[in-house]
Amino acid sequence: MKIVPQLIALGLMAAPAWAQTQAADPVTASRVLPDVQTQPVFPRMIIQKGEKDQSVVISKAEVQSRVMGPLCETIVTMTFHNPNNRVLEGELYYPLPQGAVMQGYALDVNGAMVDGVPVTKEKARVVFEEEQRRGIDPGLVEWSGGNQFKTRVHPIPANGTRTVRLRYTTMVPMNEDGSVLYQLPLNFGNRMDSFKLRVEVLNDEKPQINRSPVENLSFDKVQGMFVAEKELKDIALTEDLKISIPAPLPKFGPTVETGNGNFTMTPIQLGGKPKSESFVEKHDGKYYATVVLPVDAAGAGSHKAPGRLSIVWDASGSMAKADTAKAIAFLKKYLDTYMNRPGQAASAERPIEEVRLTIVRDRIGDPKVFKDADALLKALEEITYDGATADVQAAVPSTADAGLCFVVSDGIANFSKGEMSDSAAPVVALAVTSASDFHAMERMNARVLTLTNHTAEQAMKNLEEPVLKVISVVLDGEPWEDSVCSGRTVKAGDALLVTGNIPEGDHEIGLILVSLSEGKNNETHGMFVTMPVSTGNAQEGTLLRSFHAQNRLNEMMREPETPVRAERLKALGEEYGIVTPGTSLLVLESLDQYIRHGVRPPASAPKERQLYDEHVAMNAKAKELSEESQRVGQMRRSLDGWKEKVAWLETDFSKRKPAKNADTKMVLNQRAVDGMDDEAGEASPFDSGDVRVLRAERRSEAVSVMPAAAAAPVGAEAPPAGVGEAFGVGFGTGMVAAEDADAAVVVTGGMRPAGGAMLGSAGGRSGGGRETQSPQPVIQVKPWDSKDPYMEALKVSEKPYDTYMKLKAEYGAAPGYYLDCADFFASKGDKATALQVLSNLVEMELENRSLLRTLGYKLRYLGDLDQAEFVFRKVAEMFREEPQSYRDLALVLAEKGEYQAAVDMLRKILTNPMQERFAGVEQIALMEMNRLIAKAKAEGKPVNVDGLDPAFIKPVDTDLRVVINWDTAASDMDLWVTDPFKEKCFYSHNRTQTGGMLSRDVTQGYGPEEFLIRKAKDGDYKIETHYYGSRSQKMLAPVTLYAEVYTDYGRPEEKRQTLFFRLEEKDQVVNVGKVAYGQDPSAPSLRDYQVKKGDTLESIARKELDDPARAEEILKLNPSLKGRELSAGELIKLPK
Repeated sequence: MKIVPQLIALGLMAAPAWAQTQAADPVTASRVLPDVQTQPVFPRMIIQKGEKDQSVVISKAEVQSRVMGPLCETIVTMTFHNPNNRVLEGELYYPLPQGAVMQGYALDVNGAMVDGVPVTKEKARVVFEEEQRRGIDPGLVEWSGGNQFKTRVHPIPANGTRTVRLRYTTMVPMNEDGSVLYQLPLNFGNRMDSFKLRVEVLNDEKPQINRSPVENLSFDKVQGMFVAEKELKDIALTEDLKISIPAPLPKFGPTVETGNGNFTMTPIQLGGKPKSESFVEKHDGKYYATVVLPVDAAGAGSHKAPGRLSIVWDASGSMAKADTAKAIAFLKKYLDTYMNRPGQAASAERPIEEVRLTIVRDRIGDPKVFKDADALLKALEEITYDGATADVQAAVPSTADAGLCFVVSDGIANFSKGEMSDSAAPVVALAVTSASDFHAMERMNARVLTLTNHTAEQAMKNLEEPVLKVISVVLDGEPWEDSVCSGRTVKAGDALLVTGNIPEGDHEIGLILVSLSEGKNNETHGMFVTMPVSTGNAQEGTLLRSFHAQNRLNEMMREPETPVRAERLKALGEEYGIVTPGTSLLVLESLDQYIRHGVRPPASAPKERQLYDEHVAMNAKAKELSEESQRVGQMRRSLDGWKEKVAWLETDFSKRKPAKNADTKMVLNQRAVDGMDDEAGEASPFDSGDVRVLRAERRSEAVSVMPAAAAAPVGAEAPPAGVGEAFGVGFGTGMVAAEDADAAVVVTGGMRPAGGAMLGSAGGRSGGGRETQSPQPVIQVKPWDSKDPYMEALKVSEKPYDTYMKLKAEYGAAPGYYLDCADFFASKGDKATALQVLSNLVEMELENRSLLRTLGYKLRYLGDLDQAEFVFRKVAEMFREEPQSYRDLALVLAEKGEYQAAVDMLRKILTNPMQERFAGVEQIALMEMNRLIAKAKAEGKPVNVDGLDPAFIKPVDTDLRVVINWDTAASDMDLWVTDPFKEKCFYSHNRTQTGGMLSRDVTQGYGPEEFLIRKAKDGDYKIETHYYGSRSQKMLAPVTLYAEVYTDYGRPEEKRQTLFFRLEEKDQVVNVGKVAYGQDPSAPSLRDYQVKKGDTLESIARKELDDPARAEEILKLNPSLKGRELSAGELIKLPK
């Protein structure tokens, strides 16, 4: 009987005691408050640390808790100590119990605790990350999905500390006699330097301490309430605090006839004391009332077993940690009671003849029908848990005659839209994990049975008890407009908690309910319950206001997900200063920061708030003009950059002699400009030696994002006036089919005419293209070859999926494991398993943009465009300030043939405000947008570009285009392309003498970086990527890249090849592949392989070519191997 969130928690740092789930106390009496989850759930601090790093621990903690009847407010202050010699950053994740709300957050800044202020979630994250890039220490707590919250702790100084304070509210269940059993978790898991505890209980009788980790703790009467407090030094707490709070004295008034026919007012008294209570507080001139109202069971109907039964079972990866055994035990109890045995006729006592089971992972499986309960239970026990979660609601039978449906899930749909809606069939959700999204279950109109702290027998009893629905809450006989109930339905015998504002004076609050039949309206019994309240003895306080906000939030979360609800959630969070799905709490360091970002300082800093208000009033008009000026300036710079780009590509380089060595003085060193931080004079942390000096020297010379066309090499002809008129309609993508995506690929073709037609053109073309007839270019992309040990285990396994599941326990914490295993199954033609394995990425961490981007790129790579669209839409909705989010989505829409939607998405990159660190992305987007405009026109489906400056519409085609994207914002990846004359195009030499050009160097984003050459020369173009560095205080983690290589870009004969790979560490260089011009397409395509110890021709053929019989083919390519053993380390040739 406990519902206290374990937010304080505190063994965040790898203490074994906190890794164990505590058993709930036996339920010995009916609950007064509704059935809610009370199993302890523990937060976790995620810090990537090196092998020699010590764990971050809690050195100090202070816990303050205030209990008022069933209401509880807890404030936890934790000081984290970093014993290492380097700065760390971490994310503190903490799930709250059902219905609990995060009400406050503070972070230490220069030795003082600064309160967080409510800011819309999107803006709070943008501000946090911008200040973080400046090296400043902001704080942020946000809702991360379901009932999960997280706060970013950055930085945790080397050999230093950071302090976080959290405040949350929740309900504590009462026993049938009105008493409360309160449990406060204090098992911190590590020895602390100091610990403070204070528990306040507002009650008529003295609370009793049942168990305490603190010696000599007792309650004393202090100013009308009971207080227990203690301060200890050098203490290790190993158990929780448990307190019994006696029932309050009677407060229930006389009964009154309502005259409503079948409705009767029924105040219930048990054990001589009523269960009802009322509380009133005053805050800021308003009175906040909270009332606990009982619900009578008399006359209400009970559970009736259906003739048909369905089970929808969530078998996603996250459910592996759920207590599914309890769900199976409950279903066994239910089937033993209501399902007839094989060979027996259905009866009124056992009406169920068959059960329809549907398994849901990343997709909804086909239903399977069971007529034998034992066979069904065995099938449930053998389920393996893997993959993401599709929309569970879509698997629920949609017709009213489908009978009852049990849903076993955590309610978090992360691989579909997750639009939970009312089902025509009655639904009962079985919650078997404390991390469940109970709001999502309630949006299904499901009755929720929490099994985390109930036995199967107790759950059956709860199911069979009547359920009543709230029809209305009244104040003095009239509808109480400002009131909110703790639930829409309530089990008979329980009670509802009602909150709201009331006028000054004496009042009577009433509740009108009707009984339901399995969640559907069946008004067979009604009742009217009342409770008197008065403002006469109200004291100043904020607890009841906080609970009213909690009730309002939970009510909104039960509503369908719509844009209107999203705006209401934002408004609620800002009004009450609470964390919601649309509102976060943000801490900044100085008044300048609050002013710069338009965030009003907290009320706890009145001086700063006054100065902020004065500044806003004086500068409102100037701010409006500045924003318009920035918008106009951004469009002007984008257009200037586009004109310069087009001019370069239209320049004739045919008379320019190729350079034998790169001339680094020929062009502007962009990284000298872009590598600098926002603050003047600060060098990038990547800089060292001459590079840093060069960047500092070149900073003052930067005048534009792109070098001017006048900077073309000496001897080049002036660019032509136009790009060419549209003609022709043919187009071929040349994209590798998804089932062949992992094979080594050589894209070849017939003879290419001199100068190919541009998309949308009707006969000749001006500008680009190769001058003479030559063979079609050959793209040779090196497929990613993971060297991790699990790949060898998969290759030799007779049952690779079983092997994958077994190895998951060891390697499943690394995203690369799922990427590599997905590649393996895709290479075997098992695309369904590949997608299931891949979908685990979204299960690893909610709202992690790096994982989501990686997942989206890989889905696109495997050809699952619909799911890729879903993922990228989610990213675009969450990270609206990042232009790459719109570009990723646009490219998927383009591949699906949705040209208008794709162009509209790319236009957002031009029109939305853009941070300086993303400058240059719009130039790449313009290249792609013009291609789509021409392609749509060529296919007879022109897109609407009204309102777009015509100067932006100028399609450009190229012989070669290479683009790389990556998944981590704090990492700097470089694209290198070396031409046939050994001239390397890279960040500090971004224009070549033969016309190659590289886009702006991205040092703080996700890319993209783009290489273009309009007229390629005969020979090989070598493509490489370089892991330059990272700005993250975390340990450098693998960065996932998605590379695209195009030939004849923007022409009907366009070909594309893609590669998905990882860079594991700083300074690593990966050879992406090469594009060969002038090569005979009939020539064999080969690759190098370095022989390993123990290799034979047969083992190499099996591992590398998936066929040991191809050993003879290897020997033919390497005749020197005949008659001798292989030597470890030697290089041999293998076929692509």
